[in-house]
Amino acid sequence: MVIRLEGTHQYAGFNDSGIDVAVRFGRERSEGLRLEPLISVTGMPVCSPALAHDLASPSDISRHVLIQLSQQPRAWSAWLRDMAPDAPKPRGELWLDSVPAALEAAEQGLGVALAMDPLIKGWRGWGDRLVAPFTMKSKRAETLYFVCRPQSANDRHVQTVRLWLHDALAKVCHEGELSVGN
Repeated sequence: MVIRLEGTHQYAGFNDSGIDVAVRFGRERSEGLRLEPLISVTGMPVCSPALAHDLASPSDISRHVLIQLSQQPRAWSAWLRDMAPDAPKPRGELWLDSVPAALEAAEQGLGVALAMDPLIKGWRGWGDRLVAPFTMKSKRAETLYFVCRPQSANDRHVQTVRLWLHDALAKVCHEGELSVGN
């Protein structure tokens, strides 16, 4: 068995490629594919501990730079609309093209990033260099799906990857926080 992992925000093309499985955020472009919910995630602001001391409520985020992901340009506006609808415009924005870059910028105190809870708990600096300034959670949840072709769902290699993903998620998440999937 050969496994090649690629982290991308592009949708995997199952029709004309050698792709056997994917993990997708949401159900878009899934016609003819088998989708299995893996985990529900919610947006959660994260920042350095020093910056967290200056954040008493979600509306305080506007005093800081929002670290934005170019692949998710509406994530912060949706979170602010739900959690701090009266917050003024942020002091600034820093646009980055990857989640690791955004989280590293937040660790360095460059601003506040929006992470996926509970997945962020697996980040190597979580709780030390990167913290959540608030205990409240967004009510808006999205789902990550395990995706494969229906005819290969029972293939032993596909099942091995599926089980590996479930085990990895279980290690990151506290028991009971996996709201969908096994």
